[in-house]
Amino acid sequence: MSGAFDAVEAGLTSALQASAAVRAVLGDPVRLRRPGDPMPAFPFVEIVRHQVSERSGTGTPGEDHRVDLAVTGRDGEDVPVSAAREAVRAAVDDADLPMDGWRSILTLVVFIDVLTTPAGASRTLMSVRVLLEPVSA
Repeated sequence: MSGAFDAVEAGLTSALQASAAVRAVLGDPVRLRRPGDPMPAFPFVEIVRHQVSERSGTGTPGEDHRVDLAVTGRDGEDVPVSAAREAVRAAVDDADLPMDGWRSILTLVVFIDVLTTPAGASRTLMSVRVLLEPVSA
């Protein structure tokens, strides 16, 4: 497993917690669901998948992380799902993620898909690409 796996997730979590816009729509602290956690109040965000591949260019080692975030909510709640989705996107797109031993050279939302049900529930899948390079000691 990648040495930066946990650091990337912690960096994304920090970016979400640091955003005033995200805290305004997802609470303070931010409602971030982790695997096995009980269902929080709507809307909330969760990390649903994290893939890592090695990346190297011009002789420099690195890693390519694809992290899928899901923003889940219901229409008719106090906070519109679209507001939560946009706040999360803005917080992570082009974020500078602090990580020991690694530097993020690109953090980019590359894909967004919104799924809705007839009952008014909404789940947004947001794929974030994070390119890393090791920091020389």
